[in-house]
This record gives sequence, structure tokens and C-alpha cells, in this order.
Amino acid sequence: HPINEKLVLGFSVYVPSGLGAAWDGADFSDISAGKAYKWESQVGMITIAPGFAYKVSDAFMIGVALNANYAMFDLYMHAGEAEIGPFMIDLGQRANNFTGWGYGATIGVLVKPSDKFSLGVTYRTPVKVKFSGTSEIENFNTLSPYVGFSISSTSDTEAEITWPMWLAFGVAFKPMEKLTLTMDFQYTDWKKIDEAVMDFTEQSWQIMVTQQGENKMPFHWKSKTQIRGGVEYRLNEKFALRAGYYYDPAPAPDSTMNVLLPSFDFSVITFGIGYAMNGLQIDIAVEYLTGKERDIAFSLTEEDNMPGVYTMKIFVPTVSIGYGW
Repeated sequence: HPINEKLVLGFSVYVPSGLGAAWDGADFSDISAGKAYKWESQVGMITIAPGFAYKVSDAFMIGVALNANYAMFDLYMHAGEAEIGPFMIDLGQRANNFTGWGYGATIGVLVKPSDKFSLGVTYRTPVKVKFSGTSEIENFNTLSPYVGFSISSTSDTEAEITWPMWLAFGVAFKPMEKLTLTMDFQYTDWKKIDEAVMDFTEQSWQIMVTQQGENKMPFHWKSKTQIRGGVEYRLNEKFALRAGYYYDPAPAPDSTMNVLLPSFDFSVITFGIGYAMNGLQIDIAVEYLTGKERDIAFSLTEEDNMPGVYTMKIFVPTVSIGYGW
């Protein structure tokens, strides 16, 4: 909403990133005590962002948004087995369900030296998310008689994860009035997601889990840069056709690759259509992601990955609705 000729206020809600997987538990019965447990994950963030943009001149503009980020982390898998003397006790289903808030900002600069050429830089600050929720190991309490004290199957849990800094640089060129060509480079500082440490309030979990070092979830991700290219052709004042391609390299190394948080080098093609009328903007797009096959070898020194051959293809529909007045 324009306040005057130079200042505009805005508000948006969007999803900056997300990842998840769901598997048929029967496929993992050979490594889960012969039973079909739930193997599923969901990691995501929703950003609520009020902001403003200011036109310093016709050739230079700056924008700032404050980001309130609501994050979710759900993880389900087999908890493993405990060796008690000559017996192996199936610990059953393991579940971690966390939510949390983190706060940051986004700053952007747009430079337009001419009507045909523009370039921009966007910086999103890292966000420290404080998670809270519950952890559960289905049959944990069955170990109580063997250790001499009572063990609870659940514990309230807290954790802290830093969502990484994001930096993007883009250029746009209009060789003709209706045609726009774009190129972007987007850097994400994924190495900040190195390890998640869970803090359990239940004393028995502190003894049985934390002291064994099992309260840590290693990621050891590496920072990566996406390369993106796009084209838009405006049919008229209302409709626009769009297409693009981008390459998204995998942040996860072989040492932490697993079925619940799979990571791939993705080649992605995109198509979309835009509609604008009387302040209303509707954009519909689809992405098709093809992940490069990963062959993760078995290693006695790698305790945090799951060896195997990984492939992935993803189809993503997107709808964006905006209104200005």
C-alpha cells in the first residue's frame, strides 16, 4: 500500500523452505525388529513478514522486512533395540514433535540503470529458532526393572537450531517490451545447521539418553549456491507466461545422508502463468525436480547415515495470491 510517491508498506506470509519424507514402514522391517513402524519426517518454516520499500530515486530502491518465523520439526522412526544381558528388547516407535519461533529480517536493494536492465541483492539474516515439544520412545519404560529406576516413555524437550543466512544476487534484462530474461545466484549458509542438541526435562532421559550422547542429531551440512534462470513473456496487460530452470546442489554430505532427511543435487524445470487485474495478482506455477542418484556406501566409521542407493523426483505445484491498492 503506497503511503506517498516514495514509500510503500507491505505484508506477506510465505514458506521459505521445507523438507519431509514418508515411507511404507513395512519396507524397513528388516532393520526395525521385523515390525512396520512409522518412518516419516516434516521440517518446515512459515514466515510472517511486514515490511516497507522506499524509492530513493527512479534508479535506486531499498526494502526491509521483519520476519517472524514459525518452525516445525516432526520425526518418526524405529527407536532401535536395547541389549540387556542375553535379551534384545525392542524399544518400539520413536517420535520427536517440536515447534518454535525465531525472528530475523530481510533487506533488499534494487538498481535500475535503464528501463531494459535491472539488478538486485537480497539478504536474509540467520534465525535462531528455539524449539519445544515432546520426545517419545514407545517401550522405553520396559527397561526400568533392568536399570533400577523408573524410566518414562516420554519427555518434554527443548532444542535450538539456527536457520541459515541467505544471500541472493539477480539481474533482469528486457530485450523487448513484452519479454524479460532473468538470472539469479542464491547462496545459503547451510553449514550453520551442523548439529541439533536436545535438552530433556525428564531425569531418566538425561541419564539414559543424554549421557550416552544420543541426544544429538548430526547434520554437518555444507553451504551451497543455487543457479537460476528464467523468462517471462507478457501476452497482454493481464496475462504473463513464465518458464525457468535452476540447479540446487545437495547440502547434506554422505556421512549424514538418511531416508528421513534426503538431500540431492536437483535439476529443476519450472513453468507458470500470471494474472493481474485491478490490484489482484494471481500466480500459478509448477516445478519438476530430478535428483541425481546417490550411492551411499556402508562404512563402520559412519554411524549417522543409512547406506543404500537414493533416487528422488518431486512435483511441486504453487499458488501465490497478492493484492495491492
